[in-house]
Amino acid sequence: MNRLSKFKSINNNQIFFSLCYCMLTVVTISCTGKIFSSENKRIQDSSELTDKNKLEYEFYLNEAIRHKLMGSLQESIIRFERCLEIFSGSDVAYFELGNIWYRKGEKEKAVQYLKKALIHDDQNKWYYIQLAQFYYRMNRINDAILIYNDLVDKLKVDVEHYYILAHLYFENHQYNEGLAVYKLIEEKIGIDFELISN
Repeated sequence: MNRLSKFKSINNNQIFFSLCYCMLTVVTISCTGKIFSSENKRIQDSSELTDKNKLEYEFYLNEAIRHKLMGSLQESIIRFERCLEIFSGSDVAYFELGNIWYRKGEKEKAVQYLKKALIHDDQNKWYYIQLAQFYYRMNRINDAILIYNDLVDKLKVDVEHYYILAHLYFENHQYNEGLAVYKLIEEKIGIDFELISN
């Protein structure tokens, strides 16, 4: 009787972990499709990639994200690099590798990967924001300002990004430039009485 209950327990654990793995895979695929839809479209429209390459790329991308979520950063790096071998224009792989390298303390390497992500997709505001945050954390305020200027110039962004740009100018003692950004904000949304009262 004891052996049978051990078997049932092992079997239930295996079923539980299998279900968790399936759910994680479904969530990963769903999130990947929503977050990186512009890349997915480029891959599907690519004449350079065979159907087999497209499937292989999607498999490695999902596996890389799954390993990243589980905290297996080295395994994730291996799979993202495999994605780049299959599709060298993968802004998603560059972006994710940049984030991983930053977490591992390789800050300059992280910056290079994020720059490559921006080269392949300069319409993704999250790439600009992440790169600017890296620069800011590295105390490279001038570089963060350049990235935020690119962001507000190239993309339609929320007014909060203009406030961040103004803040960066003020923190860098570039007061005239900061005030010029506030003037832009005023032209876009009018006078912000909450800002004046603080």
